[in-house]
Amino acid sequence: MNVLKEERREKLLGLKLMCPTTEMKSRPETEFFDKPVDLRKLIALKFPQQPLEDVVLPPELPWDPQLMTTRTHVAQALFQMFRENVRPTVGVVTDSKQLYCHNILLTLISEYFHQHSSSPLIYLPPCIISSEDFVRVYRWMLEPLTNLNFRQLLELTRAAHYLKIKELHSQCWQLIFDSLKSIDKILAIYTAAKKVCVFFEKQLSPFLIRILLPFAGSKEFANLEFDKIYGLFKMDMIAVNTEIEVLYSLFLWLEFDWQSRKCHALDLVKLIHFDLMTYLFLITFDRRTDGPPVFKFVSNSLPIQKLIRENIDKLKNNPNRYKGSINNRRRYWIYDSGCKYHHSQACNRVRFVSYDEFIDYIEFLQISGHPCGQRIKLSSDPEVVCCKLRKSA
Repeated sequence: MNVLKEERREKLLGLKLMCPTTEMKSRPETEFFDKPVDLRKLIALKFPQQPLEDVVLPPELPWDPQLMTTRTHVAQALFQMFRENVRPTVGVVTDSKQLYCHNILLTLISEYFHQHSSSPLIYLPPCIISSEDFVRVYRWMLEPLTNLNFRQLLELTRAAHYLKIKELHSQCWQLIFDSLKSIDKILAIYTAAKKVCVFFEKQLSPFLIRILLPFAGSKEFANLEFDKIYGLFKMDMIAVNTEIEVLYSLFLWLEFDWQSRKCHALDLVKLIHFDLMTYLFLITFDRRTDGPPVFKFVSNSLPIQKLIRENIDKLKNNPNRYKGSINNRRRYWIYDSGCKYHHSQACNRVRFVSYDEFIDYIEFLQISGHPCGQRIKLSSDPEVVCCKLRKSA
């Protein structure tokens, strides 16, 4: 009987192993066991589990860099894909042209494109960035730019400013400032900037005062707004031979539209350093009959008359009163051999310039163009000999 029972148990267990159930069924405890047997615990007691890292020592590999093959340089391959424009991801529209580019490149370099990174198609204002400008900007991202003319450089500066590309904008301004170190290029850059609507008179002002006299005879000077002309003449280190030229340059601007600019006359004339004027010019200022209407208007002004009287009192005992304060460092004193009334600092001649003489010189500059470095020198240059030196008494 016991044997039959054992055989029956084995058959039941065999069926369970072949057809396992998904959940346990409750059954009464057998007469042979008081509690169910936990086989896992029994196996764990006889065969304790232990991590391999506790019994296996890490092998020491005979490392040789030559064994590993050199992988493809990801950055280089990606850059090559950008240059060949493989699978572009965004379209840029300007000048009715759609240009396909890589969005990841644009967003990394341009803050403007970073703000529009989710747009599959980005429209740019053609009045600010033409298709040629954008191609030039995109090319700068991939390779160096060379052989740009002034106009292209200024258009690139405008595009970099609009697209908020700080690095390109900085590079463009550096090139502009390097070019502005040559006085022969200042007017060319200013003229090109006006044509492409890049208004940066504030940045150019320190350079324009170095060529005030050629600039004063231009249409661009006559069309300057009051705040621009005020800021220009408020600066020191204006390149002139005498302070009279600064005053006459202001008269030129006022005379261009006297009726509408009459209200600015006194504010501008107060910027003149009358203490740098020659004594002869000051004592004859209110008796002058030459010059435009602005001359008479200013000379009849009580505040200007008071200012002139104060400076006459300061200069009347100065031994150099007829030369003016040409050693003062508030101006950049120059000498142009093409000007009839220019004098060197060593010259003892009485300094006086009529308005007609000044206009003749401006007209001469308009015909001859901006004086080159061979003609313009510092008035303190010992090589400058304007006329025979008069022996001092």
